[in-house]
Amino acid sequence: MLDAFVFNLQGCLYKIENGLPERWPTFNKLHMTIPALTWDDFGAYSNKAVTQYGEAWDHFKGGFDVLGTKIAVLIATRVDPLEPTFQIQNKYTHEIQVLRKGVYKYDLVAWQQDFKGWKPKAKKIFIEKNTFDPWPDWVYKEYDEMRMELADEVMQRIKDSIAVTQAANIVKMCKPIDFKFLNMIDQRGPVHYHRIEDYGKKGKLALVRLKARGLVVPVHRGSGYYKYDLTSLGREVLEIHKAEPSQDSQNSM
Repeated sequence: MLDAFVFNLQGCLYKIENGLPERWPTFNKLHMTIPALTWDDFGAYSNKAVTQYGEAWDHFKGGFDVLGTKIAVLIATRVDPLEPTFQIQNKYTHEIQVLRKGVYKYDLVAWQQDFKGWKPKAKKIFIEKNTFDPWPDWVYKEYDEMRMELADEVMQRIKDSIAVTQAANIVKMCKPIDFKFLNMIDQRGPVHYHRIEDYGKKGKLALVRLKARGLVVPVHRGSGYYKYDLTSLGREVLEIHKAEPSQDSQNSM
């Protein structure tokens, strides 16, 4: 049942290419097609920030109708139909809304020009309202595990994006004492504030820089004192710094 769920473009392409979860013959019996896939939480992996600038997404959007020969229906769960870019938004043709537990409403979505603004507006045309049986508990349990994994994946993507877009520039701005504190935390674990205070005004300014750049975060460890631990960006910055040739080695070259 949950094999018909995908969470990102790569997963969607994999299911289409391999005919998962299954293929059925078309009405005219000319070829086999996947009846439906559900792209869950479309906004997490496929919002405008992602779909507007990716070359792969340009090909996917441009060939959307052609891919329809391999998959009959693509269901996307999301809060707002305006989340994707305009090319995909035009393919948003029907909407199923769960009104309450066990009750759904099914509408046709017709896109119309909004003469008061530049964005199109959707007109919903009622088709039916009906009831449905809830899924068994084991399905929800398995789905919950998939959702937890998705949350971890989204967090990793965010951290990767931060590292790619910020880490190298932050390394250039950091001072030697900044790296000294980062290295101290990396070797000893979370460090008490008073250890940084021992370095006087320079230490306090270094802490301000590290916190402002998201390299360290305060954590409360039960003793009444706050400690400072490295964030993922802090570790990335430290690794880049460690990989750089030292000043002595540069002078000897």
